[in-house]
Amino acid sequence: SNSLFTRRRILGQLGALGALNAIGRAALALGEMNRFTITRLKYDGDWNPRPSAAQRWLIEVSKSTSIEIQDPIDAAPDSDRIFAQPFLYWTGTKAFAPFGDKARRNLGQFIRYGGFLIIDDVQGEPGTGFDQSVRRELTAIIPEK
Repeated sequence: SNSLFTRRRILGQLGALGALNAIGRAALALGEMNRFTITRLKYDGDWNPRPSAAQRWLIEVSKSTSIEIQDPIDAAPDSDRIFAQPFLYWTGTKAFAPFGDKARRNLGQFIRYGGFLIIDDVQGEPGTGFDQSVRRELTAIIPEK
């Protein structure tokens, strides 16, 4: 009876190890999808004036927290890829052409459903071409606000 107990215990432990191994493989299979990143809004114009800015921001998040990060992704405002991450980074330096209807619908949906929009005018001054273009777009995207 003592050997039976030992055999059962060993088989149970082997089963537990097998389950942990399977869970570990599943967690590894998630890979990059499990890491935090932001999406850079890619539009016609000067959409990425500081190419390393988003990556530096992510590195600071990683250093200050236990959050694992991955490289930023780029998505056009009329693409459904803007919904892949909850953080959208919209930056520029100059005026740009008005967005189309699909882009405005996407951005409106992103904002209304709780997406976090970071707007960065690299020049840092009110009234620049980028500032005016962003305000025009936001007025068209969420006129009630």
